This record gives sequence, C-alpha cells and structure tokens, in this order.
Amino acid sequence: MKKKISFVFLVFLLFCLAPHQAFANNADSPPTGIKLEDIFQVPSGANSSVIPQEGLDVVEITPDSKNQAGAIWNTPNNMMDLTKDFEASMYMYFGDKGAKAADGMAFVMQADKNGNEAFRTGEGARLGVWDSTKAGEWGLAIMNSFAVEFDTYFNSDFDEGLNKNYNHIAWNFPGKKEAYVDSGFPFKSRSLVHRDVRYPANSYLSDDQWHPFEVKWNAATQTLTYKFDVLKPVSVPIDVQNVFGTTEVYWGFTGSTGGSFANNRVVFEKVPGLVEGEITEEIMDQEGKSVKNQDTYSGDILTHELKATYLSGKVDWKKVVLNKRLNEHVNFKPGTLRQVNEDGEETFLSDVYFKDNELKYPVGTLSEKNAEKTIRFDVEVKDVEQNTTVTETSAAKGENHTTHTEEFPYNIKKNAAPKIKLTQSGEIISVKQEESFQLKGTWSDRDSQSASIYYQIDDNEPVLALSEQANPVLGEENDFSIPIETDLMDSGEHEIKVYAIDDDGAKSNIDKLTLRILGILKLTSLPEYNFGLYDIPSTNKLVFPVTPPKIELSDTRGVGSQWHLKMRLEEPLKNEMGQSMSLTYVDSSNNKNYLNEEDAISIQSGKTSENPLQSIEWGGDKGLSVEVLPSSYVGEYSGKVEWILEDTP
Repeated sequence: MKKKISFVFLVFLLFCLAPHQAFANNADSPPTGIKLEDIFQVPSGANSSVIPQEGLDVVEITPDSKNQAGAIWNTPNNMMDLTKDFEASMYMYFGDKGAKAADGMAFVMQADKNGNEAFRTGEGARLGVWDSTKAGEWGLAIMNSFAVEFDTYFNSDFDEGLNKNYNHIAWNFPGKKEAYVDSGFPFKSRSLVHRDVRYPANSYLSDDQWHPFEVKWNAATQTLTYKFDVLKPVSVPIDVQNVFGTTEVYWGFTGSTGGSFANNRVVFEKVPGLVEGEITEEIMDQEGKSVKNQDTYSGDILTHELKATYLSGKVDWKKVVLNKRLNEHVNFKPGTLRQVNEDGEETFLSDVYFKDNELKYPVGTLSEKNAEKTIRFDVEVKDVEQNTTVTETSAAKGENHTTHTEEFPYNIKKNAAPKIKLTQSGEIISVKQEESFQLKGTWSDRDSQSASIYYQIDDNEPVLALSEQANPVLGEENDFSIPIETDLMDSGEHEIKVYAIDDDGAKSNIDKLTLRILGILKLTSLPEYNFGLYDIPSTNKLVFPVTPPKIELSDTRGVGSQWHLKMRLEEPLKNEMGQSMSLTYVDSSNNKNYLNEEDAISIQSGKTSENPLQSIEWGGDKGLSVEVLPSSYVGEYSGKVEWILEDTP
C-alpha cells in the first residue's frame, strides 16, 4: 500500500511540474517588435488576440490549450500591394512542448471572398487554412490564397512522405485542388503536396525560442522569397492573377491546436507598406577607407557610421532608436559619439548613450521632411590571441518599424600594429616656400623587429621616407626625422600625414599636422642693359637699349596678390675718367623721371593671376634710357640700378 501511495505521489509531482515549465518560458520575451495599432484585426470566432507589451505588441495566434483555431488579418487600410516590392520580417514562437506540440501556424496571403473575416475551423492538421483532410471533400480552404505552413505535428495521411521525426515547413496554394493528392480506393486518404520542404535545425519548432522569419516580394518577377531562421531561403513564383485574381491581398497568420497543443505567437519588425525605412552601417579606418573584409590590428582606431533613412510609407517612422552592440574585441572610445548635421558638420553627443559597449541613441521620428539621421563614433581594436573575423550588425528600432543592417565582416590580426606620434601633432606650422621642414616624431612597436615610416601630403601618393627602421627594444619609442621640401608645394595649408608599417604588414595609427606654406614674391630674371655705340649729338638725345629689356617675376602668394616694382640708382653711370651721364625712366605717359641714389621711382604695379609667373617688357621709346648731351664726354660708361619688388596690400 505504501508503494502505491508513493507511486501516485510521484506522478502527481511530475504532472504539476510540467505546466510550471510551460509558463516559465520565453513566450513573453520576444527579442524585438513593434506596436500594431490599427494594423491587424481578429475575425469573428477566432481564438487569436493582440497582447500589448512595453514598446511592442505580441500576436497570439493560438493560446496554449486544446482545440483552438486562430487567425489574424490586416485591416483594409494596410492591404498588401503586389504591384510594389516589399519586405516583411517577424519572429515566430511555437511554445515549449517539443515533440508534444501541435499543430502549428501558417503565413497566408489571400483574396478570399470573406476578406479579413476569413476563418476556418476543423481538424488541427489544416492549420486554419488548408482544405479538408478527407478524400473527395472540397471547399473548406481559404480560397485564392498562398500559404507557408509551420507544422509542429506529424499527421500520417496528410503529411505522407515526410520525415515523421521532424517538424516541417512547406508551401502551397490552399484553394487549388492540385495542392492535394487523394489516394486509395475509393479515395480513402488525402495528403498535402508539400513544396520545398525544410526541416528545422533542431528537429522541433516548439523549442521555447523566437525564430526569425523574413518575406520579400519582387513585383517585377512576381516572386516571393521567404527565409526561416538559419534555413536556406525558398523562392516561389506566384501568378498573381491566377492565384489571387487581384493585386491587393490580405495577409496574416492562421493556426490551430487539437488534442495536443502549444502556444503560437508572432511579433513583427516590418509590416509591408506601412513604413519603408533602412539603416546602413559603414566601418572605416583613419583614412576613411572601408574595412569590410579587410585586416585590422590591435590598437587600430575605427570609425562606425550609422545612417537611418525614411524612404516612404503610409505613416512616419515613429520614435526611432539606433541600436548597436559592439563585438567583444573592440572598445568604444569615450568622447567620440557625434551626430552629423545637414551641413555635414558634426555635433558631439554625451557618452550616456553608450553603456556596456552598447549604443542606444534616439533620433526621434523620421519622415519625408526629416528623412535621415547619421551618427558616428570611434572604437579601438583590442588584442586577440589568434586571428579573428568579426561580423557587425546594427538596428534602427522604431515604434512601427524595425530594420537591420546587412552583415559587416572584418578581420582582426593577432599582430599588434605600430604606434606613431608627431612632435607637433595637430599643430598648424607656417613655413616659407622653398624652405625645408623637418617632420619629427616617435614610433614604437611591441612585437616587430622593424618598421618603415611613410608620409603623405594631402591626397598625393604616400612616400616611403624611412625604410625598415630597426626596433632595438620592443615597445620603446624610436625617434625619427624626415625632411619635407616645400619648393613644389603651393602656398596655403597642406595636411601632412605620417604612419608606420611593421615587418608583418600591420599599419599604425595616422598622425597629422598642417603645414601652412607662405608663398613668396621674387624677381626671377633681370636684364643687362646695352645702349650701344653713339656719337656725341648736337642736341640732347635719349638713347634706349639696343635689345628691348624684360623683367620676370614669380608670385606664389595666390591669385589677386598685389605687387609694386620700383627702381633706384645704385651706382651712377660713369666713364673711366669719372665723368657721368644721367639715367632716366620714361613711363607710359612719356614722363621723364631721373634716377638718383636717394629715391626709388615707381615702375609698375600689378595683381597676380592664376599663373604665378609674370613679365614686364619695354620697347621703343619707353623704359630706362641714357640722356646724352652735346656736352657729354667720350668714353665707355657703366652703372648699376637696383630693382625693388614690394609686397603690397
């Protein structure tokens, strides 16, 4: 008798624990979701409901009990338009019953005459959408429809030919007779034609997990592609007019339970046509180059750029939050979070939006008038024990639309990159053109024997300045100095970058400074005057050079810079006996100006054009001349003039 009591007691304990396990599950913990206000409605008689949660709504297709039939369809304002491409994404939950679950759910697109009141009861195997399970009986399906079934229970006749040890996923057209096979004599059984059968990775759908399900429609090719969890995508060609008879259809889910049961739920991320929005992610090195599928190294600084964009929709994209969880091999650099403004300028943001290497930054509501928000932040790559490939994704989560970036993979090499630092890092240094500048700094590398130092001026090709510099003590700083010639550099500011690459190919950080090249004004060619051989005249005479003289000047200070040329007598024009004659300058107005040693006379003023080289020429009876008088003495005369080129405002 005692054994009997003990046995009953144990059965009672097991019976009580089972329901407790079912309720202590993930049914109320979806990974994400949106609010579904005015998007779906439940047809009369269905056991489905919309369960509000904080920030999202959960659609319960069937509760966790026996003999339930559920359905939920879009409202008339949210029809699926098959003339346009669309995407839908959601997560599906099939309870926690494992092999004991039944019967499952179906994703359905339909143009049944009952519209969003379409609802079918009956055997659990039909999942609320398929025709009768009895051979020869027709008319119980949701008509003009397409369905993808997620079947959690094996029915020996209806699922004939499938692996009974697995749940299954397949598609067909419920209202088409060719979707079924009646067999036996006289027609004793019916089986469903399961197209593109997929079996879940862990055998059963009812595994207490939320599974991602994505649907994409290509209007041009009339092809629907769906993907469940990690399974291979399935593409289905659909003749829209043949199947639906219209280009606007209802869509939603149906489901059922029988003697066996399980909780069937769905949460949505994207609802077709409601909001079309996207988020993109780019990860760049310090030069602004993408690191997608590229190598990075310990100590590298990478910049993430997240951009959320409203494309179109029936409503605005409400309360959008940019969400990013960094991989474990990088750390956020405090003080680098910033928002990119419409003019391209950046506004720095508080670090409070980053917590435990996860970003949650609210950008507000996006719409046609406020369509785009972009943020950036920097991370530093950590040490890794072995070469590692990481894959980044981000999300833009709104109240009525959630979307994710495409995967962004890059590699982290275990070799540590060198580090480099300029002595005048970040400074603006003024240097006159044609003067040499010494680019000085230090570099270090903790695990390489040597490194080569490169510099780059603006966007020109990098220059190898110091090749294979020895690293005698690992981790300690090594000095370097590189001469930078400025004679070929235009006046103005130039960005000078410097970096190192070690003997393993790892590239250091990039350090920068700015060289402000001060242009110069100078005379590049001066004439030698030859006045030839003349007889003493009977009257005063001005003698001009035999060969017309020319002066050339160079002005690299920039277009519009002004200059002024003057002339002064440095040594009087005298013969070997010390007897002199006067030098005069005849200007363009025929004014005669006598040169003397005290005062410089004005020759010409000008402005620099795009060509920094300019020339001044005289001919005929203009320019420098010698005044020969009847009283002048015979002899060979020579003298000097000083040309003065002034930088004027």
